Amino acid sequence: MLRLLTALLTAPLAAPLALCGVRFLTVMLSRVGHLALEPAVWILSGRLGWRPRFRGVILARPEETANWHLLTYWAEHLTVVSRPWLVGLLRAVARNPLVQHDSYEAELPGGAGRHIIVPAIYGIQAAYQRRFGSDPLLRPREDDRHRAREALERCGADPDSWWITLHVREAHDGRATSRNSDIEAYLTAVSAVTARGGIVIRIGAPSMKRLPPMPGVIDDAHSETRSDVMDVVWLSQSRFFLGSNSGPLNVCYAFGVPCVVPNFAPMGHGAYTGRDLFIPKLYVRLRDGKALTFAEVLRSPLRRLYGPGEFAAAGLTLVDNTPEEIHDLVTEMMDRLDGTFTTTADDDRRQERFHALLAEDPLYATSSHVGRDFLRDHAALLEMGRADAPRERGHRATTKVLQRR
Repeated sequence: MLRLLTALLTAPLAAPLALCGVRFLTVMLSRVGHLALEPAVWILSGRLGWRPRFRGVILARPEETANWHLLTYWAEHLTVVSRPWLVGLLRAVARNPLVQHDSYEAELPGGAGRHIIVPAIYGIQAAYQRRFGSDPLLRPREDDRHRAREALERCGADPDSWWITLHVREAHDGRATSRNSDIEAYLTAVSAVTARGGIVIRIGAPSMKRLPPMPGVIDDAHSETRSDVMDVVWLSQSRFFLGSNSGPLNVCYAFGVPCVVPNFAPMGHGAYTGRDLFIPKLYVRLRDGKALTFAEVLRSPLRRLYGPGEFAAAGLTLVDNTPEEIHDLVTEMMDRLDGTFTTTADDDRRQERFHALLAEDPLYATSSHVGRDFLRDHAALLEMGRADAPRERGHRATTKVLQRR
């Protein structure tokens, strides 16, 4: 009743705005991942012609925004209203159905319907890549490039150094989630980056686990200079991102930064673009400690499980990727960027096989690549049930799962 009354009272203002093509986006301002991905989906959908070409407006006071600096970048594509009095005035109008747009969802063409941003992003990104290539939506501004150089100099590093940004989601906020991982498993990969001359900049909340002192590693999460501005500075100019499927991944997506994402969960999801690499956590049965095949997961409702309670109810536990698997994935990204990466015909076939399983649910057909060495090591989990299944190798892969639990 209150909603109807509000709609009637605000109609005299909402109606002319609607006629002018204005739509207020319902972006979740308090979460940096949503602040990055929801505007991106809105913009890409418009460029593809998958929605009417409305003028998008975001109402946001700086103090209620997860990262105001990121939102200033979106002001290049959208209207951002931040004056407190005007935000307060327009919020009632913005809830009117005539002008409100739920940016947590996106319309897909061809009768596919309306879906939340993940998985809608997979189809949107694939279509955008085919039509427009890989140009990013956002590019670092010159002032942010200058900030990066100054910060590197303060740390005693060469201001012309290349770096990667590291962010691994952990249970620092008390919330259990299948997306949490242990950053210590990433340290072998971190050493591989510094061995090639790169710097590793770890970002995150000060409550996160401290990194041990390592040459070429800046733990910005525990630095006096840590800020929302510097998070965007580091992420937007990284050679690539290394971490987990958390908010900073979406920031890198908006800036066109390649992403390396081990420990992806759920397995039915993946990274977004053809520049990215990911490998999933393995699903292991509690009753006997055996890993499920990829087909058992991706051809069943198990692919949609999300929270730890759902996995436990299904009699499953998730097994994180090993330090060696994460190292291999990072090495693959560096080789790809250096132009030295190679695959065999068998590697290509395994990649196609995994993507075919992902596409059993067409909404989740990602353009991203699965790590070459991960698919080699777990070939039996990929091929099991086929006439050419490499059974002996599969036994070794399953043994590895049991040993690292």
